[in-house]
Amino acid sequence: MNEPPRPEADDSSGPAVFTPVTVEREGSVATLTLTASARHGGRADRELLQALDDVLGELERERGLTRVLVRSEASGLFLSGIPIASYDELLEGDRAERFAAGGQRVLARLASLAVPTVAVLEGHCLGGGLELALACSMRIASSSGVVQLGFPEGLLGLVPPWGGVRRLGALVGPSLALEILGTGAALSAQRALELGLIDALAPAESLLDEALLVQPRRRSWLLMDRMLRSMPFLRPLAFRQLGRRQARLAPDPDAYPAPARTLRLVELSMFWSEEELAPVEREAFVETLSSAGSRHLRAGLLARARVGRAALERLGANERPVATLDLGPGIVSTALAARARGATLAEGSPAALHAALVDAADLVEDHARDDAALVLVQLADRPLAELSRGDARTVGFRLALSGPEPRLTELVVLPETDPRLASSALELLRAMGLLVVLAGDGRLGVVERVLGALTDAIDGERAAGGSPRELADALALEGFRPAEYGLPEGKPERGDPARGAALLAALADEAERVLEEGLVADAETLDFMLVHGGGFPAWRGGPLAARRETQRDAGD
Repeated sequence: MNEPPRPEADDSSGPAVFTPVTVEREGSVATLTLTASARHGGRADRELLQALDDVLGELERERGLTRVLVRSEASGLFLSGIPIASYDELLEGDRAERFAAGGQRVLARLASLAVPTVAVLEGHCLGGGLELALACSMRIASSSGVVQLGFPEGLLGLVPPWGGVRRLGALVGPSLALEILGTGAALSAQRALELGLIDALAPAESLLDEALLVQPRRRSWLLMDRMLRSMPFLRPLAFRQLGRRQARLAPDPDAYPAPARTLRLVELSMFWSEEELAPVEREAFVETLSSAGSRHLRAGLLARARVGRAALERLGANERPVATLDLGPGIVSTALAARARGATLAEGSPAALHAALVDAADLVEDHARDDAALVLVQLADRPLAELSRGDARTVGFRLALSGPEPRLTELVVLPETDPRLASSALELLRAMGLLVVLAGDGRLGVVERVLGALTDAIDGERAAGGSPRELADALALEGFRPAEYGLPEGKPERGDPARGAALLAALADEAERVLEEGLVADAETLDFMLVHGGGFPAWRGGPLAARRETQRDAGD
């Protein structure tokens, strides 16, 4: 098995060379500290793996050790995986295979130490960090409420490559392991304790002392998982059912193999040894990393930061606080269509701003528009230009009707709008926890318009004789949730590819028209909007990205 490459020596003058892992010994206890630096950033990269490997070699030769603690010096962080952008570098040659193999070997070495090992979690423990913690005999976390544990690989269309699937399944059982790996959601320390992922909680001030005493927690799998373990003849049926559920998440396993690969690893982990499972795990990591679905998911998460910066760069920084937020006519009465009474951005935290909101239904009659510093209008049916009546203080916004949190919001700025107030509106919406994109011309919302083209195409198919069931299956085949379009739950395995492609084409055609009209900055931003605010399957990257893939495949 390939060794992880050693970092090049640093022969520059100045301070001592940074060491990712340090060791302190007190009596029979060794404490391994994962050190932080601007260069390392608390990530489970190759440099840290090599340093950990060297330290483990020292510990294996020591006599008299009774316990090894593994902790981090980074504030609020135990350890996380590599940066999202770095995954692309692993696609070169056999780097992904070597990355997976090196991590597997080092963590297997940690797991096989002859003395108990305890991961001391004082901060977030994610991705490769959680794989390292699972390789320890026990885990204890701070009860302060700041610790979260999870595998964000599920959000990236990847499988953990360093033995995390097998170790997680052994702790919590296959059903919970599949849920944790598939959703990518982070668990609180309390929830992780309840599921059996960690062994104990302790106050931050006494965490290290408690780590010296903690013992393995008794765990009990879910009833179904216990039945699968004791009655192997049930496994084929149970995992076939789980496979059908996973297929709905990824109707195209060639483009998005992560759900099927995760399920297979969880199933094999019930009765395969670590040595048998390791090559299958490496193969799954390499396959999912190079898949189109993972590439789109990684690009989407990187796009979130880029899209958020784009509006700020275009409008400029806010130079004045919003002392008053008044709503003009034509407002949709929602929890967010509201007025921040007496709150300013200079002194108001997001919580304070939310506390100052009042229902829009009470505003139009009670508050005069004439003395408002900023008129921020939630757009519905009437165009912003009609509502603003040329008032330079008016800025419009539209909330996406669906999508994950934070909620996507289209910010609409007219040519006559005071740019300083546009910046203030942007900052206020961001302070409310919204993901703001500068888009549209104040008429129909961009996301609403593009999705309307899909709705029209569905109505056209129904008028031509297509049944709701056939249309639902076609949408499910393309990765959509048919219920959002008034259709029954679809079965992708029964979907008509030609009908699904025709529906998707209507969506992509309208998206291209929006781009031609200059309503959105670029194709990547528009795809992001339709994924995050329009329910387009994230693993497909957006309608324009999906069209490019189809055209490229046809060219090949």
